[in-house]
Order: sequence, then structure tokens, then C-alpha cells
Amino acid sequence: MKKQIIFILVLLLTTTVDSIGQNQSSVVEKERVEQKDFRTQAALFHKKLIEQRHSQILDARSQEEFNQAHLPQAIQIDPAVEGYEQQLDKLIKSQPVFIYSIQTGRSTKIANLLAERGFTKIYVLSPGISAWIGAG
Repeated sequence: MKKQIIFILVLLLTTTVDSIGQNQSSVVEKERVEQKDFRTQAALFHKKLIEQRHSQILDARSQEEFNQAHLPQAIQIDPAVEGYEQQLDKLIKSQPVFIYSIQTGRSTKIANLLAERGFTKIYVLSPGISAWIGAG
């Protein structure tokens, strides 16, 4: 009987933890720093980019990747390069920022840093530049 109760409690706990993981919010609490989900699908990313008069486009890939191809007017900022944060100081907080990389890892890193600095209009191309190319 005692084993059955323990089994039921473990099963209940596992189900609760699993359901919490499935009910993901766009805001994640991580180390007491609130992080938002800035990921934006290619069609909406494109629409928002066209709607904005003054937009700041950041390419979060390496210099080599940037040289191969990039969006017009994009600024290359690689978070793997030491001191990249100083380049972010040149951005204007009141203007939207559009960020892309191969996936969303590097661009999300930059987006979170910008949010910490007070930027509010941040769009990360999801799942990455391949989505943009695939969407034509």
C-alpha cells in the first residue's frame, strides 16, 4: 500500500512538472531577469520591417557569413566577438530593431541584451535567415 501511494505521488508530480513545461509563456523567469520571446516568423518579420520608417537591422552572424549575403542596410554584430556590446550603444531605443542569424541563438542573445537596456520593439527572425530565404 505504501509503495502504491509513493508511485501515485511520483506520477502526479511528473504529470504536474510536464504540464508546467507545456504551458510555456512568452516571458521566462531566468536568474531573476525577465526574458521575453522576441521570435517572429518570416512573414510577420517582413511585414513589420516594411511598416517601419526607421528600422535598425542587425545581422548577428560572423563577418564571413555576413560577407556572403545579408539583408540590405543590415549592420553586422557578432556576439561571439569580444566587445560587441559597444556596437549596441549606437542604436536608438525609440526605433525598432530587427535581428537575424542562422538560427535564433545569437539573435536572441542580442535581443535580451537590448531589452535589458530598455529597447521595446525587438523582432528576431525565427527560425533564422533560412526562413527568410525560404519565404522568398
